[in-house]
Amino acid sequence: MRRLVVLIVIAIGGMLTACDLSDDADAPYTRWHPEVEGLTPIPGHQLEFPPELPEWVEIAGTRYYVDYDGGSDANDGTSPESAWKHSPRDPNATGKPAEVRLKPGDGVIFKGGVVYRGSIAIRDSGTASAPVVFDGTGREFGQGSAIIDGSEFLTGWQCSGEICHTILPDKLPEEWQGDVFALNLYTENRRMTLAQGPEPASDYFVPYQLEDLVAVEGHQFDTTWVEDFDVLSEIFGEGNIGRAHVVIWANDNRIVLAPIESYDARRGRIVFEDNRARYFPNNSRTYYAIVNHQNVLSQPGEFVYDPETREVWVIPFPNTDVNTITYSLRPVGIDVQADHVVVQGFIAQKFVGARHQWHDGVGIRVYANGPLKVSERRGVLVQGNEVRFNSSRESYGAIYTRATRDLRILNNYVHHNFPNRGIQATEGFGTEISGNHVSGGGHTGITFFRTENSIIAYNTVDAVTAVHANGISNYLSSHGNLILGNRVENGNIALTTKHSRNVTIAHNILTTHDANEGVNFAVADWGDKDEDGRYPRNLRYYNNIILNYGGGQGLRVHDDSILGLEVKNNILSCLSASGGRFAYNKYISTWCNQHDLDKGSGEERAELRDLFRNPEAGDYRPRAAEVLRPAAQLFVPYQYDIDGERLGEPTIGPYTDR
Repeated sequence: MRRLVVLIVIAIGGMLTACDLSDDADAPYTRWHPEVEGLTPIPGHQLEFPPELPEWVEIAGTRYYVDYDGGSDANDGTSPESAWKHSPRDPNATGKPAEVRLKPGDGVIFKGGVVYRGSIAIRDSGTASAPVVFDGTGREFGQGSAIIDGSEFLTGWQCSGEICHTILPDKLPEEWQGDVFALNLYTENRRMTLAQGPEPASDYFVPYQLEDLVAVEGHQFDTTWVEDFDVLSEIFGEGNIGRAHVVIWANDNRIVLAPIESYDARRGRIVFEDNRARYFPNNSRTYYAIVNHQNVLSQPGEFVYDPETREVWVIPFPNTDVNTITYSLRPVGIDVQADHVVVQGFIAQKFVGARHQWHDGVGIRVYANGPLKVSERRGVLVQGNEVRFNSSRESYGAIYTRATRDLRILNNYVHHNFPNRGIQATEGFGTEISGNHVSGGGHTGITFFRTENSIIAYNTVDAVTAVHANGISNYLSSHGNLILGNRVENGNIALTTKHSRNVTIAHNILTTHDANEGVNFAVADWGDKDEDGRYPRNLRYYNNIILNYGGGQGLRVHDDSILGLEVKNNILSCLSASGGRFAYNKYISTWCNQHDLDKGSGEERAELRDLFRNPEAGDYRPRAAEVLRPAAQLFVPYQYDIDGERLGEPTIGPYTDR
């Protein structure tokens, strides 16, 4: 397997020293190509390419086995025939799995294909040379991936006509009190949704797409009410509001969820709590919907929930057994609070976090309860997992990490988590997120918060269409990072940066879908001071495809971020930036450009069909090498293009000359 080595160095007095790109000294740092004669590379991060099936980590020490269906905690756990029922440190474990402490090199193997209804707490550390391994691959025990499941079956159903009714158990998390959005229901692997009027177009993005909401004009709403007689009178009749909530689009492109306090039947007006302290509409138009009311319960797969009485009403999906409906109960699937741990080959699904349940509702969590450099998790590898069907009311990542050093998240498939982010790394140093596929969900696909000297590389992010969701975001003092070789498409803004310095964005394909006509930018920097009060600087956009098929801008860079800005060798819709260094970019349109093309070396207009083989089908390979030359010579901290080909003669766009 080819290895892509990312090298970041600075030359000082003839010597080469590793360069921390988060350092914002006045003297500019040097980026260089490792092929430059006379330089001795000092390795930094190493990325495997291509991101195929992972190389599974083998267990060097004692092997323990877990079979939730056929095991017993009375067994010794050291063979498939004597497997435990529970994982070590599971709160429900008894006997040996409750007592055992894993040593460096030890591993726990879960039977493939078996659903483990519980949570995996990892508290025993390995070493860099002998990690503790939790394995769900099913390679030697069972078939397929082991499934860590946060749900339980709902029972006690009584059906009348098409509607079925039951009552949730009384032992529910305290945070669920009054929160209708805490209930995460599935029929097998199909999500059920709160009843909504109007009917949404998608199960997974309810209620986060404007096309699923009702438009009202400025005279019909304020921060505490919406007036829409024709629609609301059909829902509420003479005034029975039940446990209904309003879902309303507000300033800063947010969705606000609020319980309805009263309904004026004469005027067709709902009243809800004042959102002025948060985000509230002051535009000439906004959008809303009503959820969780009996009169909008009309479609298979919908439900209504009363959190006070714990009652649930559903219309089951056709040809399904109502007794297969599950509700998510547990907050975290696999919880790593140890160092030098490997988590590989699992399916983690159906975990839940309600309102104010911080850090919960996630499938895999790597967590230190303290700030970076005070308390941190070191050397953790999360690879080859599938993370799906989780629900965090606070939009934490389906894979979520906090306070880590040298963390790697590789080759995972993260999909259909609502309203979660996909992969979220917070307070990390030396983090690598590469080779993952993030699809759908209720928030941004891949996020860096306060994460430095780190890499997002060779990931695929698609179908991220929720309100206020981006493909990739680099925010909150995430300095010195490299975003390389990713493909982001069929969604909202493909990539955003804010509050961050020394970020290189290179050899990516970053596009918005043509159906998203409301997306203003394909890539955007929002500027703004970081947490130390310093503005962004040294943003570098090299060899990307940046296209807005919805008619908006390609790349927009805030005036705060102009210092050190470089935009070179890109193909983009247009560029809105008031300053910076531009060279050899090809523009599909120039309507938003703030500079004359003749002021940038080699800048020119171009047509997609002249550059690429089949851009309509997403094939952006060059039609011919000569159409993407000449190009700027760059000194960069990476060696390969978007396809893993070694960089050769300078070219425009993400593919090197073959």
